[in-house]
Amino acid sequence: MNIRRDELESRALNALRNRMLDPTIFAEFCDADTQEMNRLRMENRANIDAAQSEIERNGREEERLMDLYLKDAISIDTVEERGDKLRARKTELASFLATADEPPPLLHPAMAKQHRLRVQQLHEALQDD
Repeated sequence: MNIRRDELESRALNALRNRMLDPTIFAEFCDADTQEMNRLRMENRANIDAAQSEIERNGREEERLMDLYLKDAISIDTVEERGDKLRARKTELASFLATADEPPPLLHPAMAKQHRLRVQQLHEALQDD
């Protein structure tokens, strides 16, 4: 089936404006979307914070191992074994942090109103053409 481009654009924009931008439905969608996006962003931030904290803990653990070794409380083999594990984990965490993207800021609850305004402006701009 063929349809003229201007007719297709008109139908798409009318659907956007009249159906997808129904205030009740759109507000519900935006609330759910905002909550989910913010949850994912907070989860990502928590993973980054946890990795940084673990690196710090591993550094303190390495110092503790050296103190115990210097006090003859543990053998060099134990220090090497535990130290190797700590360094391997530290490398793994550093690699994660090097590739982890800083999560964007949380979405503002008024995002729905802004989106609605921009879609309306898009509709008006396309109508002017």
